[in-house]
Amino acid sequence: MRTLRFKVNAQKIQKSGDFSGIVSGTAGYLKAEFAFSKEWSGMVKVAEFREKWGKIFTSAKIVNNQCIIPQEVLSGIQWTVKVIGKRGDVILTTEECIVTQEV
Repeated sequence: MRTLRFKVNAQKIQKSGDFSGIVSGTAGYLKAEFAFSKEWSGMVKVAEFREKWGKIFTSAKIVNNQCIIPQEVLSGIQWTVKVIGKRGDVILTTEECIVTQEV
């Protein structure tokens, strides 16, 4: 299993580390790991994934700062990820981060 790492600082999300050699069509192999800033403390977090054209999107609950990247979005050239968190009445959302993969 390969782990793709992201840094989440308030409403910003960015790639962290090596994102080379990601190949389209993968299933059950890619995992996302998130490093969160203090604003995210105590929140229930979900990662929202979209394929390049935005026609397919799905979400995955983040547990222990990790989740499996759903295969539905891994069939093309690019996909995006953003994080949504909720704590009581507070909802925090990041921008989208684009990931490019080889076809």
